[in-house]
Amino acid sequence: MICMSYLSIAVQAESNTTKKDFSIECDTEKMTIYILKDEISIPESDLSKYNISWNDPICGPSEKSNETYLVLEAGYSSCGTKVVDEGDHVVFKNKVSINLNKTNGYQNDLLERIDTFATYSVECNVPQGVNVTHENGANITKSADFVEGVSSSTDEFTVSMNLHKSSNFNESLGYPAVIDRLGRFNLELEIDTVANLYIIPRDCHGTSTSDRDDVIREAIVTDGCPNADHVFKEESTADNGKKFRFSLNVFRFKNSNGMVYIHCSAHVCLEGSNTTECQFGCDVNNRRRRRSVEENALTLNDDLSKDYDIRTGLIIITENSKSDDDSFQQDTQESNNAQFFQTTTNIILIAIILVMLTFVCSLLVFIGLRRRRSGSKRYGVPGSPSKMELN
Repeated sequence: MICMSYLSIAVQAESNTTKKDFSIECDTEKMTIYILKDEISIPESDLSKYNISWNDPICGPSEKSNETYLVLEAGYSSCGTKVVDEGDHVVFKNKVSINLNKTNGYQNDLLERIDTFATYSVECNVPQGVNVTHENGANITKSADFVEGVSSSTDEFTVSMNLHKSSNFNESLGYPAVIDRLGRFNLELEIDTVANLYIIPRDCHGTSTSDRDDVIREAIVTDGCPNADHVFKEESTADNGKKFRFSLNVFRFKNSNGMVYIHCSAHVCLEGSNTTECQFGCDVNNRRRRRSVEENALTLNDDLSKDYDIRTGLIIITENSKSDDDSFQQDTQESNNAQFFQTTTNIILIAIILVMLTFVCSLLVFIGLRRRRSGSKRYGVPGSPSKMELN
């Protein structure tokens, strides 16, 4: 059953027509736009003469396109899709552009050519706390009883993994979770049981998709040994080992739009167990297999003799946790500041130049007057009486 009631859709379109010439769909993995071919406002009906793509030029029309509709699909982690954290929800944004091929331009380079004939902007809004899964198509629900991410359970216990906001581990994050690229993954493996059991991560890795077997991955823990590349830190345990906590530096994959899923295989152990599977760390020399009567019973209990696969929900790693609008305002403010200082500097330079010109002019006038007075004393002033005439 597909439930779409908690996935909202926002569409903005800019084209040369006011008709309703397109429709869109948003699911848990991608956005899809259906554009009526007959309503596309282009000079020629032959679409092969145009470049049609999302923000990433390599993402063109889908094979689902037919004689009636032009269909394009963009994954939330591909095709140039951008993500914006709006606090209570996450917005995925992308745009389809219909551009004229350069080979079909005017032969006269002096003519101005219209490159873009239509654009279709699509936004898909996913509220925080809504579980996003990828199995069996769209499965979107908002139920307090629904486990976000993937957990494993038996009749005796439930194993799960939680992502926390900080290393204090006092506030877990809903999915899709948004983390700044300079932050850390604060992860908690938890076993919910009344028995004297504790939990240990055996293998953990990150992928850009929800597929546990994705070949594009990054190792976090291998055979109980953490990867030192990400500044791994084993945090203090809680609830007598029922919560295993660790943190590491955030990472993300190239061309993935910052989307990360973390998968773990966890082992459940009896309290006091010293088997290899129940030890954490890279020093294998200290891992001695000492068995007691209780541990021998471990091999007889299927629930305690296997690893349990769990994973987080969708994690989105952003350059900055603020929205694009905030970044735009910041850039605008910095630009205005730069313009202000540039204008102030120009005014100061002009004032200095004016002062220097005034000084030079005054100096020239002064020198001219001095020379004139000196000449009058030496040769006399015409029309004035001489000393001989007075006698």
